[in-house]
Order: sequence, then structure tokens, then C-alpha cells
Amino acid sequence: MTGTPARFFSRVDIRDGCWDWLGPTDFKGYGGLRYQGRSSKAHRVARQLVYGDVVSELTIDHLCLNTTCVRPDHLELVTVTENNRRRWLVTPATRCRQGHRLELGNIIFSTHPRGTRQIHCLKCRDARYDRRKAIWAKQGVTRAYRDGKITLVPVGEVQLRASGPRRKPKRDAALAEAREIVAAREVCLDSNCGCRR
Repeated sequence: MTGTPARFFSRVDIRDGCWDWLGPTDFKGYGGLRYQGRSSKAHRVARQLVYGDVVSELTIDHLCLNTTCVRPDHLELVTVTENNRRRWLVTPATRCRQGHRLELGNIIFSTHPRGTRQIHCLKCRDARYDRRKAIWAKQGVTRAYRDGKITLVPVGEVQLRASGPRRKPKRDAALAEAREIVAAREVCLDSNCGCRR
């Protein structure tokens, strides 16, 4: 398509509300065309034809939320961050990329180093960890805490926990002493029964 506005707008359904693009669209519903020798989005071309050049660092927000709309006063130049913020305000995510429902029992919040809050799907996180564990099992390694860091060590190696050994030494000694007393008295371990063996 050449750069003439008349030819561009011949593929637009001009009405009172949104001006829908009648040409080809992509899988997200955005209109596409060849403009000045390269592939372009129809809404970017419409804005460029009416208002002049479109800044490449900025994206175009459809104020009407209609992706096929090319009406210039429904299109606003904004940053990618602002466009994403507006999108999430209007249509908050109800499912993750894998299709799991994002509800209270299945989400975890984290803060990105840039300060933005992120939502993560717990089922996806667990599935990623299970895949890692399967790879580690094939490699013969497992995770362990060493010097305050999580590292991979061979499976047969003793694992030291950051919080110390699993059982406290005093508890181990008390259990061993109790076993010796029970064995010496030959008393049944059932607390309700006082029989001797």
C-alpha cells in the first residue's frame, strides 16, 4: 500500500464510534499492512497519517480497548509501562500462561528489583522446581546449604542444613536413654498398657 491517506482509509469502516480496520489482522486482533515498504500496524499508520511521525520508543494505547480500531482520537501515545498498567487495570489476569487459575491459594507476590510487584503462579513454580529436580536426579546431584548458600552437591554427600542438624543432640541423647530404660525394664511401649513382655 502506498502512503496515501485515501487508500489507507478505504480499508477502514468509518462510523460514529470506533473505526474498524477491514484489512488483515494478526492473532491479537491488530490490523496489519505494508506501508512505505515495510510491515506496519494499522493503528500506528493511522496515527502517523493524521498527527505526523510516531515516536518509536512509545507505544499506542487503544483508549476504546478495541484492537481493530484505527480512529486517531481513540489512540494515545504512551510508554510501554503505562500501556501495561492500563491494561491490567481494565482486565486483571485471571489465569497464568499455562492456564492455571490465579486465586488466593495459587499465587505468590514478589517485588522486582525495579520496585514493581509481580504475581507468580504457585503451580507453575512447583512444576519448574520438579523439572529441575528431575534434571538434578539424572546428573546425580541435589540441593544443599553450604556456607549460607544453596549449592548443588553429589547425592551421596552429607548435607548440612543452614539451621543446623535435624535433631538436636540433647534430644537424641534423651531418646537413646529412653530406649535403654524401656529395654531394661522390658515394659510395653503402649502407654495405656502396663504389661511386661
